[in-house]
Amino acid sequence: MRRLLLLNLNLDPTELHGCTQISAAMREVDAQVTIAHFATWPDATGFDGVVLGPQGTPFAAYPLDFLSNLRQWSLGLRAPVLAICGGMQALALAHGGQLGGVDGGPQAQGLHYGEIPRISGPTAVALTAALPSEWQGPAAAELRQLWKIPQLLWQSHAEQLTVLPPAWMVLAHSVKTPVEAYTVAEKRWLGCQFHAERGWLGDETACPAGKLLLAAWTQNLG
Repeated sequence: MRRLLLLNLNLDPTELHGCTQISAAMREVDAQVTIAHFATWPDATGFDGVVLGPQGTPFAAYPLDFLSNLRQWSLGLRAPVLAICGGMQALALAHGGQLGGVDGGPQAQGLHYGEIPRISGPTAVALTAALPSEWQGPAAAELRQLWKIPQLLWQSHAEQLTVLPPAWMVLAHSVKTPVEAYTVAEKRWLGCQFHAERGWLGDETACPAGKLLLAAWTQNLG
């Protein structure tokens, strides 16, 4: 079983709903998750992979040194990284990316997203580039076959990336979200705006590609 460090990016360390959803999904693909809050900037040594979890507060409300600390911490990682929703946004922002509203407005300010428009629920996502060539095994093979056409993946975001850091590559897109996923090949970083952990657990069956993506990523750690 793979061991993963999940960094909780919520301002409130007791807010764990998104992290527990990710943990439950990762158990289904044979991975064990340890959750730590970003304020501790935990040591990731000994973990097979690192997951950056979602958040529910606009990044403008975070401590002024949040992005610089995230940049320094991430550059010290040796394990592959999977960044989900707010996690993918934060990682890109820390390395020079830019963020805006899903309606084309500016980056959110304040402590709450309020009435800012959101994109929610299963959304068709198409690949912009090929999945990482190093991904091997049954899950990766099935995902490649399935994702020859756009796949439904679960969305829940009011903001999205408008500019990627230099040399980062767009992996997937949708009609309303130009960067649904990105890769940083030399770092083995994968960022997903969609929630790969949602839409297939329990009685849900809408988003099978999400489970396959998590399985392919997890099975190719190391």
